[in-house]
Amino acid sequence: MKLLASLSLLSLAYGQFIRTTNYAAATLVKKEEVQTTAVTRCHFHDDIQFCVDGHGNEGSIVPAPTDKANAPTEYTGCHNHGDDVFCRHDGKEVEFVKLGESGHGHVTSHDNEATITTSAETTDAIQTTAVTSCHFHETVQFCVDGHGNEGSIVPAPTDKANAPTEYTGCHNHGDDVFCRHDGKEVEFVKLDENATSESSVSSTLSTTTKPSVSVTELNNAGMYGVPIAMLVVFSCLL
Repeated sequence: MKLLASLSLLSLAYGQFIRTTNYAAATLVKKEEVQTTAVTRCHFHDDIQFCVDGHGNEGSIVPAPTDKANAPTEYTGCHNHGDDVFCRHDGKEVEFVKLGESGHGHVTSHDNEATITTSAETTDAIQTTAVTSCHFHETVQFCVDGHGNEGSIVPAPTDKANAPTEYTGCHNHGDDVFCRHDGKEVEFVKLDENATSESSVSSTLSTTTKPSVSVTELNNAGMYGVPIAMLVVFSCLL
């Protein structure tokens, strides 16, 4: 009897262990399926709104807000419906479609690019999240990204006295890098992308074409050039 009771208790304990393990595994899978509870850093390119989830994956909002001026910059309450991710703002539910996901019939890349960018490629392509040490040479503003690459800001600020010394929220549109300051988006163009350098840009801006012959040389040529030529011809005739 004692042996049977011990075996029964052991069986119950093992069954409880299996149920606990399965529940933990199911919970883990569920957490892995849910990519994020919010998407932030939302911004527009044309009529498409893009946001970034908690894992750094960029995606588009479907349907995109029509009132871009008052569009939300983040969506919360994100959750899964199967493999699809949905988030909310003001009680309205929208779909967050990560770039590189296919089979949704939605835009899967910035600016309708022909190639689909995967999340891994997007992460590799993003060079920095901010550019700092911004300074001017003539009218061109230069900054440095997180990898030490120097580049120019396009368009450059016109008010150099109050121009920002850094730009944040940098992200990629394809191979191009864009950053923000006070809600305005600018492009950061690395110097090696247009085969130029800070010194060459500054040199081009500051260099003016110098005359190859000075005024004095022209005067001298006018005063003495003709008489000397006449003397040479006269000596040959002699």
